Amino acid sequence: GYGTLGLGLSPYFDVGYRGVENKTYDELKFKDIFEAHGGVHTATVSLGTALRDRLYYGAALGFFFGRTSENWLRNFESGELFSSQDTLTYDFSGSSGSAGFVLRITDWLNLGGTYMTSIRFKEKETLSTSSGNKWHRKKTLSIPSFSGVGLALKLGKNLSAAVDFKGTIWNRI
Repeated sequence: GYGTLGLGLSPYFDVGYRGVENKTYDELKFKDIFEAHGGVHTATVSLGTALRDRLYYGAALGFFFGRTSENWLRNFESGELFSSQDTLTYDFSGSSGSAGFVLRITDWLNLGGTYMTSIRFKEKETLSTSSGNKWHRKKTLSIPSFSGVGLALKLGKNLSAAVDFKGTIWNRI
């Protein structure tokens, strides 16, 4: 057999939006601005090998990290009142593992399977207000494990058809 080693760095999710709403209250004009940005990324280490001529398997360990921020700004254009800005920041960290296999049943038919453990994100929330106050809260965000199986059929030299099924049990988190 032979083995492979893989190293990866990729986005898991990204957030980015901005909205502006012009408002008037008793002839006082102001803008409400809301925006979010940031993301969570994963660094992965993976190993793979061929057990026999037709059986391949691999495993990976992923480490998740990142930050997202939401900002709310109320901007009074006239200067009669002070503008305010509140920011909610989320710091994420976590890990998960996965494993999979491919079995070449024939030269034209392959069977594959995969399993990924649940991800338990450690999340630290920080609310910062324009008055200088800060509040912190720690919690855990869980994403359940999943498993999958699939078949691939080679129909011609450059044509294949595949079908797969992936299952997630949400009530076990």
